[in-house]
Amino acid sequence: METEFWTGDVDGPVGEVLRLVSTQVPELVIGRLSSSSGRAGFSIRLEGSLEAVEIECRAAGESPFVVSDEYSWVQVDDPAAAAGAVLGLLRA
Repeated sequence: METEFWTGDVDGPVGEVLRLVSTQVPELVIGRLSSSSGRAGFSIRLEGSLEAVEIECRAAGESPFVVSDEYSWVQVDDPAAAAGAVLGLLRA
């Protein structure tokens, strides 16, 4: 469940992922996901769409990144690869 919208205030590797994705597709809606597992999570979707891609990482915003949608997931260590995975799933 989204707890708040992302305002560009996330540092570290996951912040880099979110900035890379939002630069490529400015009409994204990015929300922080609440988590009780000690991990950070974000929901990323195109404005007006209900289909979301999620990215999870360590609480400090560090890799590994797990990028998933309703049908698939991938784990990557590099912010650029994570951004590419998010963009690929958004376009699928």
